[in-house]
Amino acid sequence: MKIGYARQGIRGQALEIQLEALEQCDTVFSDKAADSAVSQPKLKACLAILNDGDTLFVTRLDRLASSTRFLTSVTDKLQRLGVDLVVLEQDIDTRQSTDNFYSLMAAIAQLDGDTEAADSEAQSSDKEARLSYNQIEEMQYRIACGGTVSELCDEYNISTETFYRLTE
Repeated sequence: MKIGYARQGIRGQALEIQLEALEQCDTVFSDKAADSAVSQPKLKACLAILNDGDTLFVTRLDRLASSTRFLTSVTDKLQRLGVDLVVLEQDIDTRQSTDNFYSLMAAIAQLDGDTEAADSEAQSSDKEARLSYNQIEEMQYRIACGGTVSELCDEYNISTETFYRLTE
C-alpha cells in the first residue's frame, strides 16, 4: 500500500503542493502546525497503520521530521516494520537499492548539518536566542509531551516568534 505524509510548518510551507505530489498514494495523512503546539498527530496515525511491504511517501525529509533524532527514530521504525520510504524531491527510494538505508542515512547526515547551520544562524541573528541544538530538541520534546509554548518561552527567555523559528 502507498501511504503519503505531508506537513505544513508554521511558516506556511505549501501543503497543497505536497498533497499534489502525493496524489499517487492510496492514503495521505497531513498535519498543519498549530499556534499552540508543535506536534504531528497525523504522523502518529500514519505510522500506526503501516505494515510490512507498505511504502511511505514524503516530498522532503524535513516534512517528515524537523530534528535528526526524530527522523532517525522514524526511519528505524520503518525499517523494523519492513516499510520502504520514498522521498520525492531528494531522490531517496529504499525500494530500489540493496543498500537502501545507506543513502537514507547520508540524507539524515545532510539534514543534521542543515539543522545545525540553521540553529547557528538563528543564534547569531537573534540576541535572545542563545540556545543549543540540544535545548531546541528538548523544547520540541516537552511540547510533544504537553508543555506549553508560553512556559517554555519564559523558561528559556525567548519570544514566541523565536520559539517557532527555532523549533520549525
